[in-house]
Amino acid sequence: MPRSRLPSLAAVCVVAVLSALAVAFTRDAGAQDMMGAAAQPIVHDPAYFRDRVLPVLAQHCIACHEAGDPDNKSKNRIVAPGADGKFDAAAVQKNYETFRALMDAKVPERSTVLLKLIPVSRGGVDHDGGKADDTEFPSDLTDPKSPLVAWAFGATATDAPPIAAWSPVPRQVTVGDEVRLDATLAYDPEGKPVTVRWEVHDAPQGARAKPDDPLAKTTRIVPDREGPWVVRLRVDDGKLRGWPALLRFAAVRKAVATDPAAPTPAVPAAQVDVVTRRATRLLFLDLWGRTPTDEELAKYAALPWSARVDALLGTEETWRNWLEEECFYFLLIDQFRPVSDRVAGIPAAMCEGRMGFREAHQTIALSSEFNARNPGNDTFCTVVFEQFLGIEVQKNVKLLETAKLAYDGKQQRIFDVQVKNQSDVVQATLDQKAYTDVFLRRMEQRFLRGALPKAEHEGTVAVLQSQPREFRNILREWLLSDRYVGADRPPRRKSDFQFIRSLFVDLLGRAPAYEEFRNMRNALQALADPTPLRGVLAKVLLDSSASIAPPVGAAMDERYAGDRWRPAVTDLFRRLLGREPSTVEMDLFVTALQEPGATWRTAAMGLLSSPQYQYY
Repeated sequence: MPRSRLPSLAAVCVVAVLSALAVAFTRDAGAQDMMGAAAQPIVHDPAYFRDRVLPVLAQHCIACHEAGDPDNKSKNRIVAPGADGKFDAAAVQKNYETFRALMDAKVPERSTVLLKLIPVSRGGVDHDGGKADDTEFPSDLTDPKSPLVAWAFGATATDAPPIAAWSPVPRQVTVGDEVRLDATLAYDPEGKPVTVRWEVHDAPQGARAKPDDPLAKTTRIVPDREGPWVVRLRVDDGKLRGWPALLRFAAVRKAVATDPAAPTPAVPAAQVDVVTRRATRLLFLDLWGRTPTDEELAKYAALPWSARVDALLGTEETWRNWLEEECFYFLLIDQFRPVSDRVAGIPAAMCEGRMGFREAHQTIALSSEFNARNPGNDTFCTVVFEQFLGIEVQKNVKLLETAKLAYDGKQQRIFDVQVKNQSDVVQATLDQKAYTDVFLRRMEQRFLRGALPKAEHEGTVAVLQSQPREFRNILREWLLSDRYVGADRPPRRKSDFQFIRSLFVDLLGRAPAYEEFRNMRNALQALADPTPLRGVLAKVLLDSSASIAPPVGAAMDERYAGDRWRPAVTDLFRRLLGREPSTVEMDLFVTALQEPGATWRTAAMGLLSSPQYQYY
């Protein structure tokens, strides 16, 4: 019985999507105080708003939001001051009510006004007026000590919220090595004692590590999983809370010892030839679900093709991506995403050859999340038969009814074997040749973009049926074949998974944290045609202060004219499309970029919205 995907999101709109993205960065037990008890809602002081906040809004926001402007199309309006430049009592009250409604009294960091101003990379949402990134607005607007932020967190004329200050953490650490967390610099403007709380805000799948002492100003965390980590620091002065700080780092696997005599060529990413660049991007998109960073491109492009394939197949990231794709196939996402140690251990086991696809699927199907996603004997057995065997249970009612009895603990016989519980039903299903056939057909479409010839397919099924751990070697053969790298390989539209992860790498130079990825993926999956929303998401990331500008002074924007635009255009084509621009394309982009108001972001958006970026 086919299941529709994410029906609860079918009516999602762009505004709701962007708001959800902000929640991804700030959600938590957010309405909790430093010791975990329910926090008191913040009272936003009217006098402080009048004296400290309203002048700031008048200076920076009223040009676009003036209530009396007939051309003002914005939703939120500011009543302008009188002819003498002062706000009367009625205007103050009206403006106070407007902006108090935009504040979150329980989780102030979620306040709409702040989310509109902070970069998307820090959890912000789209804002037509721009960001507080020293381009449209001064960055001081979102400084934790600024009047607007202080008021959001409950400031009065005599009491300001504490300030979260911390010692920097390394950008990259090794799994199992400690990361020192130091908040001894946190302070309160009035000199009151400040308490702190450290929390894991986001971590890789299956991670269990926590700060050793979450209430100590100096403590440590030892990451136990490879991937991006985000640790949050909360501060409290006993009355007010301060804006939480997010500390980010990436945990990587311990380096494997290599032959010291082996060559270690290093080719700068910019010098990688077009054919090698595109082939490496293709391999990364299929195996890692994203494009490579400059460092990864330089590292892997230096290897011969067969060594490049072997190197990537020998990484846990390849099998972690495979696991994520399989979990999505079974709709094990969001609250149903498996996090047990057994499931989290699948990538390492497959990477090291200790597990095959059949064992991996058995582990997934017997996980508590799979059971919760498919509760009850009818749903569980239906999904197992349909997803693993491709069976329409409506046409096999007897099989379904027999399996349901076995699910309930009654000894039965299916597929000529005795079964008497859930585990037996799964095992009997995965032992079927039809299961291997269905799995192989899915993998053929994923990696070869089409079915193998009948004889070759049947021969491969026979091999995998008896030796499921041979899948890695078979995949290797596919990736080395002309069918995979040949010129007649048809282009494929990037999946939402690939599009989102590549967008972060191409624009921010990093893969997204899981919550960043999850909210974007759910939004795209909710739409019949996600193309327009893809463009919105691309623009949001592109406009963030964390986006990577092209080299050679492209930040000069409109002053960057003539031939001086050419290095920037070349960089954008290489980074976003994996190739050099043609002479015609170069001339068109250079001409367009000399128009008033054009910037490197203009050129980047042109490429991001093109069909060539949507496909690979």
